[in-house]
Formats: sequence, structure tokens, C-alpha cells
Amino acid sequence: MAVSQTDDNSVGTPQINDITTIGIVGLDYCGSTLMNNILSGLPDCIGGGETHWIIDSQNHPNQRGRCTECYNEECPVFSEQLIQNLQAMDITADGRWWREISKATGCKFVISGDKRPRHYDRFGVPDKLLFIVKDPRAHIVSWANRKFLQPNQNLKDYNQGKTNLILDEEQFNQAFMTWLRETRKHISWCIETRKDFAVISLDYFVSNGEEMLSKIAQWIGTSFDSKALEYWDTDLHYIGSNHSVKRIKKDRYFFKEVKKDKRWENVLTSEQSNLVINHDKVHYQLNRLKPFLIGELEFLD
Repeated sequence: MAVSQTDDNSVGTPQINDITTIGIVGLDYCGSTLMNNILSGLPDCIGGGETHWIIDSQNHPNQRGRCTECYNEECPVFSEQLIQNLQAMDITADGRWWREISKATGCKFVISGDKRPRHYDRFGVPDKLLFIVKDPRAHIVSWANRKFLQPNQNLKDYNQGKTNLILDEEQFNQAFMTWLRETRKHISWCIETRKDFAVISLDYFVSNGEEMLSKIAQWIGTSFDSKALEYWDTDLHYIGSNHSVKRIKKDRYFFKEVKKDKRWENVLTSEQSNLVINHDKVHYQLNRLKPFLIGELEFLD
């Protein structure tokens, strides 16, 4: 990512009509951080991450509302001046939020990892929406692992690919119904916006990285660069996320690797797994996405 600090009248500053915003949409733990970081490596793109924490962090002590990678250092993208500008803005859903970020970075394409429709309704619905869907079994377990973690269980173990989590039927059903409800809401919102809407399966992306990234870059309107897949070598600056690329430890499940989340295999029983993957309501929701799909829904084929 090339960053240039410019003012309103500088030659290199994108004009309002030249800016394209891309909003990543999906449930928590859908892979939005991964996709934000990969797309940030494409030419003229900045992946801003979960920018809503810039104003929401004051009510959430675990969130700093600052650049995840620069941490306590001054960030060349989310500078103190940019943070102050965004915090001082009235949220009017007119797109100024994204234009401020574009202006500060000199990037034509602003990718947001804010995920949730409620955030986009506040800041301005992006020009393009990229919905990320992953194997619902992995999604359900990621959510449940944080919701139902027991004293004898360790989130660190889960982040390293090990877990002794067992879901009883009540817990499993709650997690499953949450996935169905939230997936339905997110899909409906995307379709109802009538924006340029595309869908990717995270699992298929992992198996077909260069092919998929090339198609996504074409959809965005920028050029393809395969080096973007090695996002840990990109100069990243983003708000929020589940981890910092610079500070992630080697024993983490996703350390310097783009791979499928298979941790659900150590948690779900065969009956629970089969129920999810064969459930009519799961197929109904995912079939709604097929007209907008780039690639395939690998885990259902």
C-alpha cells in the first residue's frame, strides 16, 4: 500500500467522484480481517479495517480506536489529525467518512472491514459490497467458543488450533440459530441496498487464491498483484481486528498462512456437523447468494 499525505488541493489527492468504497460484509469471525489485509495490498487500495472503533472505542475499553499495527506509535495513515477529524464528524451517512480516509491516504479504493450493516448505515453504504461466507460449521464454532468458554478451557489453545470445547445440545442450537438469523439479516440487507454486490466463499478463496484475487481485483476496478496474498509482508494500517500481523506469534493457527479454518472438526460431533451442512435452511440462505458468487461455495459442493 502506497501512502501519500496530501491536502485537498494536491495533485495526487483523489477527487470525490474518483473514490470507490468497498465494504466487506459478514458475521463475526467470517475472515474480514484476512480479506481486508489482502485487498490492502492491491494497487491504490487502503484496507481501513473496523473503522467504527474510532468513535465506538470510548464505550469499549478493550478497543483503542487506533491503528492495530502501529499501536502506540504515530500511524502514517490513521494519524492523530485524521482520527480527530473523524471523531469530530457528525455521522450523516453521506460518505464523508470514507472520503476523509481516502483524502488522508491518497488511495482511490477504500476497503472497509466494518462488516455490520448498522455501521455502513451510519457512515454511508459503500459503492460495492463484498459478502464473505465461510463453512458455517467453522463460523458456529468460532462464535460458540467465545460465548461458552468454560473455566477449564483456554482461548489461547483455540487460537493455536487446539481446543477441548464440547457443545451440549442447547449451546449448539443457540449457536446454530444465531448463524441462521444473522446470515439471513446480512444477506437481505445487502440485496436491499441495490449496490454492486459480490459474494466469495472464504474456503474456496483459500484453495484458489490467485484466481480469486484476480477476479476480485477486476470487480473492484484495480489491477491484480499476487504479492497481496502474502499480506504479512504488506505495510498494513487498519483499525480493530482479531490480531495484529506484526505481533502475532508463531504458534497461532493463521501465522503467515492463508488456510481453511478446520478447528470445528475438534468440537462438533458428526451428528452436529451433518445437521448443519445438510439443513434446508442453511442451503436456502446460501442459495440466495449464488447469483452474486465469484467462484464456488466449496463446502456445499
